[in-house]
Amino acid sequence: MEVFLQAMVLSLSNAAVYVVLGTSVSLIFGILGVLNFAQGDFMTIGAYVGLSVVLGLSLGAVQSLFLVLPVMLGIGICFYYGLIRPMRRHSHEMLLVATFGLAILLQGAVQMIWGGSAIGIERNTASWRFGGVAVSHVAAVNMVLAVTCLGGLTLLLSYTNLGREIRATAQDRVGAEITGIVTGRVEVAGMCIALLLTGVAGLMILQRSLLTPQVGFEIVLKAFAITILAGLGSVKGLAYAGLILGLSEGLFSTFISSSLVNVVSFAAMAIALLLRPTGISGIGERT
Repeated sequence: MEVFLQAMVLSLSNAAVYVVLGTSVSLIFGILGVLNFAQGDFMTIGAYVGLSVVLGLSLGAVQSLFLVLPVMLGIGICFYYGLIRPMRRHSHEMLLVATFGLAILLQGAVQMIWGGSAIGIERNTASWRFGGVAVSHVAAVNMVLAVTCLGGLTLLLSYTNLGREIRATAQDRVGAEITGIVTGRVEVAGMCIALLLTGVAGLMILQRSLLTPQVGFEIVLKAFAITILAGLGSVKGLAYAGLILGLSEGLFSTFISSSLVNVVSFAAMAIALLLRPTGISGIGERT
């Protein structure tokens, strides 16, 4: 039983990262209709910027948020005006290829600036023990960050004017424009929110893992799996999808084989697409 419970703790820690990054992927898809392959590499940049802040200013990973998030905002604005907006007249397939190319470019840029060797910050190994089960402080912080991000986004979408404009733009862009909503402004706002979430995911990775230029590209595949499980463009099922994928991976890694754990993500995507294409939310609308 203790082994099972310990696997649950690891699973929840993994799910926290997947949910935050998956939320950013889903938000961009919901507003822009673009599945952004570079989202994981934006997360990588956030993690490396956090690394530089932690090592250079002797701050904690969570404290570095105040310096990392403005950088992520700048990246989001540059990404929108430099790539997304100029390519809006092209097909979604062309945009998908463009974001894939950007992902490779960003990996090369990260390697040029920070090097290709695995690096990281000093690990916080402190934990709480409940019988034979250890809950690390890092895992707890990451879970709190995930709940805060997802809860904050849900409140924003449900109870603010900006949130209503985001939902209206995602559901019917032309209809939103007819009612007077400035959809270009909504798209920029959505992109900025998505990149803020991506920065948080980067710092979550920084706290628990060594960094390589490819770390985000590997994790974004899990985020895609969660997005598909929840329903493309919907944030309503992301928490459930993250828990399903995280728990499945944790149990598979503990009781079957850790070397084949990535199979779980692709199997989940395939099953979801075959049995429930609309996702856990069961609806076709975005956000």
